[in-house]
Amino acid sequence: GDFAYFRREQGENHVLLTDLASGARCKTRSLISKFGFEPGFKVAATYTTDHSVWDLSYLWIDTWKSKCPRSNPAMIFLFHGNAELLDGADKGVAKYSSSFHNCELNYYRYVSPRHGDYFSAAYLLGLRYMTLRESLDISLTFPTDKTSYKVHTSNRIPAAQVGGLIAWNPTPRLTWDLIGMVGMGFDWGDQKTRFGNVSDYKKTGFSTPLVVEGVIRLGYQPASFINLHIAYQFIYLNGVILAP
Repeated sequence: GDFAYFRREQGENHVLLTDLASGARCKTRSLISKFGFEPGFKVAATYTTDHSVWDLSYLWIDTWKSKCPRSNPAMIFLFHGNAELLDGADKGVAKYSSSFHNCELNYYRYVSPRHGDYFSAAYLLGLRYMTLRESLDISLTFPTDKTSYKVHTSNRIPAAQVGGLIAWNPTPRLTWDLIGMVGMGFDWGDQKTRFGNVSDYKKTGFSTPLVVEGVIRLGYQPASFINLHIAYQFIYLNGVILAP
């Protein structure tokens, strides 16, 4: 198993709240910039031979959370396809959360012995299933009342991928791996929007997001049943439904 730290980045830059007195704004990217490196874990089961590797893994990351308060706020929001302006509140808070899980099965086929040469290379074929869930909650406090605007999104993404691995093996026990893969998924996405006490507005959509992943990994194997490693990994997704 691996202990991991991941950071959520990128996204649209919508204005969520505006302080009418100072002009200060809460924007989507300001909330994303407050996302820190959240802990997580990765567990894997691997079967290896001299020329191939089967790798099944699951990645779990703790939920990213952030918030942005504003005084004398106003906001423009969409509900049932219409733009609405809401102002006159004493204070407001925008809260944003995002969670991501990933499970994948990859088959690596080496075109040279895994550790027999100074350099080795492999191609890979794989399948993965990802979930990306987000929540946006904007609450407004008026002199005699409170209201809120909430958006919840869910993406369920199976995908197929191809890629390759290049390894540098300076010693039989030490190796540097560079792994890259690209895939195409099918996203079952849905969005639920609620304003105050008005009934939920629900919408479902389908898309074919692009998935790109890269890994740089340093590994040391002191024994056949022990592998120690440290790595940098990124996962890029587009064409998914986000809350803001």
